[in-house]
Amino acid sequence: DAPADPEVARLLVPGKINLVDYWAEWCAPCKKLGPQLEAYASGRDDVVLHKIDTTPWDTAKYAALMPAQPEMPVLDVFGTDGKLIRRVSGGACFDFAAVVPPAP
Repeated sequence: DAPADPEVARLLVPGKINLVDYWAEWCAPCKKLGPQLEAYASGRDDVVLHKIDTTPWDTAKYAALMPAQPEMPVLDVFGTDGKLIRRVSGGACFDFAAVVPPAP
């Protein structure tokens, strides 16, 4: 699927694997995950990282864009075609490398 949020759709870089990290100021796991994602993306030319701060989101926006996501952080992995490969949340985000396609 393509991103539900047009703002996210505009961020995606065609031909690259796009990681979209939804994080919040109050989220301790988010603060731990961020540097790991940044290091991973900086080591791969085919991966682009986008960080979206959900701290100011109200409950309605969160429910609309993150249905059935009980915990933060949330990470979307989009393929080079712009389609969602997988969404992971909570502790599963720390195994992100397992859901990112291998380097060419």
